Amino acid sequence: MNVSRGSGEMFKFVYLDQNAWICLLREYEGKMHDVDIKRSLEVVLKASENGDAVFPLSLIHLKETSRRLDQQKRDRFFDFLFRVSKGYAIVPFVRIIDIEINQVVRKQVGLPTVDLKCVVVGKGLPFILGARAEISKKRNSPDIPASLKKALLEKVESPETLLWCMKSSTLEFRKGRRIERKILETLENIRKEDMMIKDKDLRRRINMAKFLVNTINPKLAKFTYALGLDPELVIPKGIDKEQIEKLFQNMPSLYTTWVLTYIRDNQSQRKIDKNDLRACPFIDCFMSIPLNLRSRLCSGSSPSFGR
Repeated sequence: MNVSRGSGEMFKFVYLDQNAWICLLREYEGKMHDVDIKRSLEVVLKASENGDAVFPLSLIHLKETSRRLDQQKRDRFFDFLFRVSKGYAIVPFVRIIDIEINQVVRKQVGLPTVDLKCVVVGKGLPFILGARAEISKKRNSPDIPASLKKALLEKVESPETLLWCMKSSTLEFRKGRRIERKILETLENIRKEDMMIKDKDLRRRINMAKFLVNTINPKLAKFTYALGLDPELVIPKGIDKEQIEKLFQNMPSLYTTWVLTYIRDNQSQRKIDKNDLRACPFIDCFMSIPLNLRSRLCSGSSPSFGR
């Protein structure tokens, strides 16, 4: 899906994290009385209505909002999210990784590629879940007419169905807290092990090599095998630093993740948070607390990730 205004001009994608959404909603409901937040709210609502920007939701927004115990407040939050986002959503990070690696493999072997920005943001459940819906029939049942199947798929994948699912999914999302705690404990243990390497440059190179071997290479092999090709065509030979970095930079989401993870893990005095690493290089602007949003939307500033 090509997310554009119809004239070839692309939307500006603005990602608001949960704190920003909360501030905007509180101002929208007349509870904050903050001049800066009020101005940001006006900018967001106008940009959303005029089509000057898209404010995509993510699975993280759904999970965080679903944990609100008061159903009326929760539903008001979902209604506000839906009004501003218009049902646009960003594909889950794990799915973006697969899309990027598949793209790299296709590029390496000379096959056609796509504009990734056009396939990671779009409307409805397929984007927020990272998968298309399928209509199937029971065994020995008559075939479903093509026109009915098409109508059902359009309904399932519509923005309105996304809103209905947002309001109906609270119990399942609440079950993930215990899993999150275990993941954070595991990440903390990995960080402690890595920090035992005192030489910073050596630690960085080892960290990069581990990320390549454990995260990237298996997926490179998977997609290469799926094309009936030899994985050695795309998997880096050895652990040459420049070769690995060049490969990383062809996968912006993975590269961003690795850089941010490395920076975070070197801040040993700071605990790892479950909301870390919510960045995506296909987003034009990130906002945590919606101050100066007007200048961000007008300037087109994009995030940069240094070492």
